Amino acid sequence: MISPLATGGFRHYTYVFAFLTAFLWLLQSYRQIYSALFGRNVLTVNASYIYDFVGDVKYYWKDIDEIYEEKSLLYINLYEPQNYLDEVGNPINRFRVKLWFKPDERKSSFVINIDYVAANPDELLKLLNEYSIGAEN
Repeated sequence: MISPLATGGFRHYTYVFAFLTAFLWLLQSYRQIYSALFGRNVLTVNASYIYDFVGDVKYYWKDIDEIYEEKSLLYINLYEPQNYLDEVGNPINRFRVKLWFKPDERKSSFVINIDYVAANPDELLKLLNEYSIGAEN
């Protein structure tokens, strides 16, 4: 029996494409998989910062201008967003943020998917608001 990997032509390249797609998906999703398997907190909020485990970014309250929720995404507008472009730990997310970053645009490039967070979105926004007011004082 001939191995499907030993074939030539177009079918040979479909395996390479499938492997590359799976590798990029794993690179993008390994932190979500890790947090699901080992019970890691996806979002940490305290008086100093918001830590997004999936994106591997700490957003400090002193740098945050506004936070709002839209369609299960938490948008974080920063005073100096260009300072955070290299802070994104996930290489694919870092590439995406740098690619879509526009300094004068109102909509933020820094997004947290709150579908992964085991909390009520309204209560989460209330908690974030309380911490942001506390950080201003």
